[in-house]
Amino acid sequence: MEDSAQQTVAPIELALDLEYIDSNLYRSKQLWTPAGNRGVFGGQVVGLALSAAAKTVDSKFQVHVRKSYASRTVTARQRGRVIFMLMCSFQVEEFSPLAHQYDMPNVPLPESLKSTEQRLREWLEDPRAEKYHKTIQMRLEQHELLNTSLIPHGLARLGGHRKLTMLTSLDHAIWFHAPFRADEWLLYVMESPRSIGGRGFAHGRVYTQDGRLVMSTAQEGVVRVNTSPKTDESEPLATGKFTPLKYTVSAKI
Repeated sequence: MEDSAQQTVAPIELALDLEYIDSNLYRSKQLWTPAGNRGVFGGQVVGLALSAAAKTVDSKFQVHVRKSYASRTVTARQRGRVIFMLMCSFQVEEFSPLAHQYDMPNVPLPESLKSTEQRLREWLEDPRAEKYHKTIQMRLEQHELLNTSLIPHGLARLGGHRKLTMLTSLDHAIWFHAPFRADEWLLYVMESPRSIGGRGFAHGRVYTQDGRLVMSTAQEGVVRVNTSPKTDESEPLATGKFTPLKYTVSAKI
């Protein structure tokens, strides 16, 4: 019976599921460490922390979507050490005549693009519960956002004398503007206005297919490269010659 029950649960639900320990205390059931990383994927930690916070508020509250606020702070510990802290604000529905947004960029239809589903299929499959949609998108967007600061410099995790040796988040902010579904097409527009001093910075906007801006993001992270003697000193790493980079991704689960 247990095996049968597990077969009905999508892998993403397992990755974001929590075990109740005590009042306001939960424990993760499954952690993912990407190949080549020093530890668990930060996007999953963010999603788990938000899931834990959501369990402590009434179901009428949504993260930054809705009237009357409830704030929560979540501390994630591993082996007794603090590895992450989340501060979030929940709100119930509120009507306002004041509404505006950036227009969605003119990009090709998602059906005409190469799908990212194949790359992510092993750990992202058919989330059936509405409560997981925001935590899933948080996990996805962190997977791509900081990478935007690398593209102008031709960096990569593997290969080449300019190999990226470390890429990890320092801080991360997410604003949910309106409800959305993570299993429908979303356009993620990412820009990197600045990288310097071993730190990369990027911000992004997430649109639904009908052009609604539903989420905004910002992230700063550590970016370190191989500085071994093999590096050609006559060919320095690029500095301020690039215009801010814009990177767009269309994806759905």
